[in-house]
Amino acid sequence: MLFLIQSRFPLLSLLLVVGIGAAGCTATLGPGYTIEKQEVRVHFVAQPEPRILLEGDYQLRNSGNRPLSSLELRLPGRRRFHVGAAHADWDGAVLAFETSPSNVRDTLLRFPEPWPISARHTLHLSAEIQQPAAGEPNLSFAPDAFFLPAQGWSPELLPAKGLFPTGGVPPQKWELVVRVPDTFIVHTSGKVAKNSHAGGELLVRAVQEPRDRYPFVIAGRYTSTPLDTAQQKVYLWTRAAQDARSLAPASDSLVRVIQAYDSAFGSRSKDARPLWIVECPAVEGCFSRRDSTYARLLEDAGEQWGNSKDSNRSRSFIGGELARLWPESRLLRAGASTVRFTCLCRRPGPRIRRRAVLS
Repeated sequence: MLFLIQSRFPLLSLLLVVGIGAAGCTATLGPGYTIEKQEVRVHFVAQPEPRILLEGDYQLRNSGNRPLSSLELRLPGRRRFHVGAAHADWDGAVLAFETSPSNVRDTLLRFPEPWPISARHTLHLSAEIQQPAAGEPNLSFAPDAFFLPAQGWSPELLPAKGLFPTGGVPPQKWELVVRVPDTFIVHTSGKVAKNSHAGGELLVRAVQEPRDRYPFVIAGRYTSTPLDTAQQKVYLWTRAAQDARSLAPASDSLVRVIQAYDSAFGSRSKDARPLWIVECPAVEGCFSRRDSTYARLLEDAGEQWGNSKDSNRSRSFIGGELARLWPESRLLRAGASTVRFTCLCRRPGPRIRRRAVLS
C-alpha cells in the first residue's frame, strides 16, 4: 500500500503542471493589463527655441486576475534627454509622478480608485524634450533638424507587479505621428501610412509593428542625394546639396566595403533595406557607440582608399562607420532592419566626428 501511494506523487505532480499550463492558455494567472490601442505623437517646434513635444494616448483594459491600484512606466531618461514638464492623466484626472520603490529609474502612477477587472481606461502622457544646458551631454538638436534615436525617448509602460504579471506590450499595430515644419523631410521606423500638409506643417503617420522594434525619428531641412550602388540603396542626407558625380568614387568604395563585409560576416539580408547617411543635427549631443574590436581591425584598410585627401577622408569615414555597424548588427541578429542611420558630424576643420544611430 505504501508503494502505491509513493508511485502516485510523480503522476499528481505531472497532472498539476499540465493543469497549470492548460489554464495559462485560457486564463490569466496573475495581475496585468492589455494595451488595446496606442498612439505616440512627436511635434517639433523650431521657434522661439527648438523643442520636441511628446504625447501618448493608451487605451488599457485590466486583463489580470485582480484590481490594480497603480501602474509603473519608464519616461525619457534624464541622462540622455533634457526633459522639461511632464504630465499624466487617467480618464482626464491628473496623476502625480512618484519614484518607483523597486527602481528609481521608473515612475509610479497611483489611480484615484482601484482599476476593476475587465474595466477600460485611457492613459494620456506628455513630456517636452528641451535643448540641454551648457556642458550637459544630453541629446541636442537644431532649429532645422532633429532626431530621436531608437529606444529611450518614447514612454514605456511596464508590466503589473505580482506573480505571473502581464502588461506593457504594445498592440500588434499602432501609430507614430510626426509633425514638423513643411520644409523638412522625415524618416521614421514603421510603414508610412499617410502624409498631409496643413498650417505650414508636415504630418506623417507611420504604422508600427513588432518587427519595427523601437521607434525612431529623424527629420530636418535636408537635401537627399542617392548614392548609386549596385547591391545596396544608400541615401546621403546633408544640409547642403551634393554633386552626385563627385560622390561616384565614394559609392564605388562603399560597394567594395559592403562586399567585403558580406564575405567576412555574412550578408545582412537578401532584401537589405536602404541605408541612410545623415548629417547630425548638432555636433554636440550626437550619440556614439563604443568602437568594436572589428571596427579597429577593419578601419585601417579604409584609410588607404582614394588619391585626394577629401575623397580619402569621406570614403574612410563611410568605411569606418560600416566597420562599426556591420559586426554589431550581426551580433544583435537584427539584420538590415537594424542599421538605419550613420550620422556624419563635422567640426570646423578637418576633424570628422562619427556617430551612429541604430534602430
